[in-house]
Amino acid sequence: MKISAVVVTFNKLALLKENLAALLQQTRLVDEIVVIDNGSQDGTGAYLDELATTQAQIRPVHTGKNLGGAGGFNAGIKNAVPSDPDWLWLMDDDTIPTATALEKLLAGLDRAEEKPGLLASNVRWTDGNPTLMNIPIPAKNWNQPTQSGLVLVESSSFVSMLINADAVRKLGLPISDFFIWGDDVEYSNRISHQYPAYFVSDSLVIHKTSSNTGVNILNDTPNRIPRYFYNVRNYLYVLKHYGRRRERVVYVFKQLAFSFLALFRKQGFKRFGAIWKGLLTSPGFHPEIEYIDAKHP
Repeated sequence: MKISAVVVTFNKLALLKENLAALLQQTRLVDEIVVIDNGSQDGTGAYLDELATTQAQIRPVHTGKNLGGAGGFNAGIKNAVPSDPDWLWLMDDDTIPTATALEKLLAGLDRAEEKPGLLASNVRWTDGNPTLMNIPIPAKNWNQPTQSGLVLVESSSFVSMLINADAVRKLGLPISDFFIWGDDVEYSNRISHQYPAYFVSDSLVIHKTSSNTGVNILNDTPNRIPRYFYNVRNYLYVLKHYGRRRERVVYVFKQLAFSFLALFRKQGFKRFGAIWKGLLTSPGFHPEIEYIDAKHP
């Protein structure tokens, strides 16, 4: 069974080094590590090119510009699939897998009753608590396989997601137009609607974000406010395609409430504008799904 890791990095060289060291020390080694250098300007490109001369399984891909997380994972999978892997292990540069993370994911594969479309790791922050931004959404029948240590999920994050390469060939690539935010939720929903998807509780990874906070435009730092346009627009796309009408209505009203509350926060008009830009552009957002096989309908 051939496994290719896909790592997307952007200006986090120190964490990338830690990530790659952890990948190279897995109890079950990967066969290839495709690293998408998403236009980094901190020496990442030169470091990867030099590292590749001594570590044959590391294959750098330099995009030349920042494609966002969505474009990065799109490019990573696109570059990994031609090597004909059976599974693709996706993660960000600040994901630090514990030594047995991949081994435990594959053990989960052995315990699954049907061949899954994806397996998701248990993502923890640096203090050992769950990372609030990476908590999977359980399926309605989530407890069906729990006797085998698995939980059925509808969606999970690209912070350690092991994906069936057959599902990629059938269902296509992550949507680059998402740019950031929600690309992993959409992609895992796309897969889980066609294949079983599981959370594997004993496959542990550490997500070294600067803080362990959820998604909340009211409290986020000013430099991150523009990102919430993508959050609102992209999540409405996900709800339109995989959710219920009631969920979409509730989400819209929630964002309307947030937008008015935002006016009473620092840079309130900027927060207000990011939410409304997402709401107003969502109806016209119809990105195409790209497939590995260009002849795919």
